[in-house]
Amino acid sequence: MKAGSATGEGLFNLLKANLNRLSIDIQNCIGDSFDGAANMSGQYRGVQARISEVADNHVHVWCYAHALNLVLGDTTSSTVPSMSLFSLINSIATFVRGSHENMNVWTDCLSEKFGAAKLLKLNTTGKSCWWAKAGAFQKIFEEFGDAEAANKSLYVDVLACFSEIASNPRFNVTARDEARTLMDKMRKFETILTAATFNRVFAITTRLSEYLQTSHLDILQAWRMVESAI
Repeated sequence: MKAGSATGEGLFNLLKANLNRLSIDIQNCIGDSFDGAANMSGQYRGVQARISEVADNHVHVWCYAHALNLVLGDTTSSTVPSMSLFSLINSIATFVRGSHENMNVWTDCLSEKFGAAKLLKLNTTGKSCWWAKAGAFQKIFEEFGDAEAANKSLYVDVLACFSEIASNPRFNVTARDEARTLMDKMRKFETILTAATFNRVFAITTRLSEYLQTSHLDILQAWRMVESAI
């Protein structure tokens, strides 16, 4: 069953039809939790407003997991260093995946560390989804400051890959220059400091974000984790 439209009314009608099919009276609804989109949470025409018209005592709560995603997403563009870091991560992935020659060097570098059977791909950061940014970041900088867990980070492998491309005359000048530029940016003190800071942020928030998205979560435990994270 599909919604007739993406408006609050269209989505509400879809919700009501599915509940009727399951013999569940929507008047018994005691609460809902949506993201902040107007068609979902809008107080006049959103789905939550439509539910309020038929279930007077129902309570609307803005999804905490989504709110946290928005907050964390904003941190990646709130300052010049953070914006530069995530732009760099995106440029690194785009460059490595930009040609077969670059990918071959990347594969060779990883083969020495993990074996030929395991190829780890670098991810782009995406535009808005926090998980896309976090996943792309952690591929390169996870456990960056922990010497015992250094094997989880691909930072050194990226540098090795770019060093090979920058110094190898079989690559054209443009590719060699881009590899050297990216390598220089990765080694800047500001980049390393900002990455170390985000590692600490992730250590606090990732566990909370994952728990808020689980089914059958304990509301008191979730609240304690929110308070602890703050």
